[in-house]
Amino acid sequence: MGNTLNFKRKEATVFTKKFNQKIRENFNLEYIAEEDKDVEEFRSHFILRLEDNISDKNGSVIWNIQAQSYIQEDYPDSVNSYLWRNAKEGMIPGVAELIKGKVYITTGISVAPIGYIKSTNGWIIQDTGSSVEDAEVSLELLEKATGERVRGHIKAIIISHTHHDHFGGTETFLKYEKEPEKIPIYAPIGYEKSMTNDNLSTGIAMARRVQYQAGVFLPRDDKGYVSMGLSNTPYIPGRISSVFPNELIEQDKTLELDGIEVDFILTPDTETEAHMVTYFRNYHTLYLADDAVGTIHNTYTMRGAQVRDANYWGEVLYKLYLDYGEEVEVIFAGHGIPLWKTEERPDKLKRFLLDNAAAYKFTSDQALLLANKGYNLNEIGNAIEIPESISRTWYTRAHYGNYTFNARGAYQRYLGFYDGNPVHLLPLPEKELAEKFIEYVGSFEKVLEYAKRDYESGEYQWVATVTNHLVFANPQNLEARYLCADALEQLGYQAESALWRNAYLSAAIELRNPGINKKRKFNAMANKDYIAYVSSGLLLDHLGINFDGYRAETEAVADANIAPLEYLNGNLQFALQIYEDNSFEHKLETHIVNIYKGTIFHWKEGENSSIDEGKNPVVKTTRDGVYRLAAKQYQENKELFYSKRLDILEWIDKYVVDFSAYTNFNLIEPICLS
Repeated sequence: MGNTLNFKRKEATVFTKKFNQKIRENFNLEYIAEEDKDVEEFRSHFILRLEDNISDKNGSVIWNIQAQSYIQEDYPDSVNSYLWRNAKEGMIPGVAELIKGKVYITTGISVAPIGYIKSTNGWIIQDTGSSVEDAEVSLELLEKATGERVRGHIKAIIISHTHHDHFGGTETFLKYEKEPEKIPIYAPIGYEKSMTNDNLSTGIAMARRVQYQAGVFLPRDDKGYVSMGLSNTPYIPGRISSVFPNELIEQDKTLELDGIEVDFILTPDTETEAHMVTYFRNYHTLYLADDAVGTIHNTYTMRGAQVRDANYWGEVLYKLYLDYGEEVEVIFAGHGIPLWKTEERPDKLKRFLLDNAAAYKFTSDQALLLANKGYNLNEIGNAIEIPESISRTWYTRAHYGNYTFNARGAYQRYLGFYDGNPVHLLPLPEKELAEKFIEYVGSFEKVLEYAKRDYESGEYQWVATVTNHLVFANPQNLEARYLCADALEQLGYQAESALWRNAYLSAAIELRNPGINKKRKFNAMANKDYIAYVSSGLLLDHLGINFDGYRAETEAVADANIAPLEYLNGNLQFALQIYEDNSFEHKLETHIVNIYKGTIFHWKEGENSSIDEGKNPVVKTTRDGVYRLAAKQYQENKELFYSKRLDILEWIDKYVVDFSAYTNFNLIEPICLS
């Protein structure tokens, strides 16, 4: 094998070089020219550039504006040429003036831009950035650029959806206000549930997968992290605040906010369960949030989430085209560059909305067409064909999401993960499958020999597939790990989607450095920042997820003395009284908790029935106490609970799983269950 198997990163192979060279040779010149014109127009609206790094309160740099200076270089062989163009376009950190004296954004300092809309007596904020540090820098820049005082003059905050890059800086905008509690914070209906699903219910699993998708631990160079596809900004480990909205938009409506008429348009089940876009009538400015972001978005995201409705997503954008296409003059979004209507291109914004609408709906429709022809989930990903007229427009290219992934997402949304083949009703676990695969081929060494040969032929997807079988069969075999890593690396160098590139390269690092993921620290969203705003009912749902009901039930059946007396028949019921604080003086609400055969049910007193507190145990706690119980922190926080029946709490705590031990579980190799 010409390629030496070791732990080092490799150069692009001759096949990868030819792949990326061919892209450059076949650039759509019309697409390139239009993109260049739009980027140049955006840059002409910049009025102030950020010159210094962003640091947290401890002085640690969380956004280094020089860290990706290498992206200014010529096209490297180790990066898909379309992705490299995308990365070069998003390099400006600073303030852009969208409408003179009226509408501004800060960009390039956070994963998502922060919008500033001038109102009669102050400012309306559209989304608040990724962290309190980003927001602080954003405010300073905006004030410096405009010469106006923004801090202390906020009249309203609008949060488009529940991803932290759009709400993480909210606290910063409130702390300068004399009466912050009176500032209206608007968000779409369903915000709380969407927030919980995105950050709590599957928080550990999602955070681990984010490490791959976002390239959190990749080196910053042309063989590592290049972009997120949406922006160049890498995952920012600043402090995420979570001040919950006090004004929920329950239906499409127009409100006047300090002299500015704002249309609130709900678009649930697009980017998130709770999502909305806004139109600032006075300025003919449309904010699309994450519904059209200068690249195709994910309808099924690699980090894991509920599959989004691509058909409805397309219909949303088409309706925006019908309702606002003629009058809108500026469009900005939760990522990507703003766009303007001009005399030279009067139909620019209408076409942008219509092109994006087609990109989402076409993919969904054609995926289901293939499904009705009999194609299964994986076959659809390979069979889907996207017309060049859709996929080659610069703002619908696959820099972030991916059409094949989205097609499979549509299949899963309508038909689920099962493809109808009974062989796949209960597939073998990966490790067992790998061992049987090797047994049938003949030997581990023979598979490895074949894989080395096919690597030399440029068959990287196949090599990655078979060597991953080897890794699952024998994770300690370094040759298998290194060859799998090398194949994934070349796939990463060829990938147009930044997320795919990041995932391929992240997996390669972990294969080359066994156990490295267990040593890393990853600053996922701090639950304590938003627990105060999550309902007790949703926190009890969280407890149910973290409760090992199988162990609780089977051990109680085996030995009746293990569980509380009331659980003898597999049915324990108690009243959970939620108090404002652990003085236990001001009761907020009571929930009835029923643990039946290892399953936690609960309901709020008065919704279905009440409980006789004279006949049932009573547990008093705070909302934070419920979270601490669910998070395996009961023993360290017993002061948050009061009960004459501590045995109930001790029993529950015994079966709550401490997920701190699982935060960096394996993805590219066996999970190593113990």
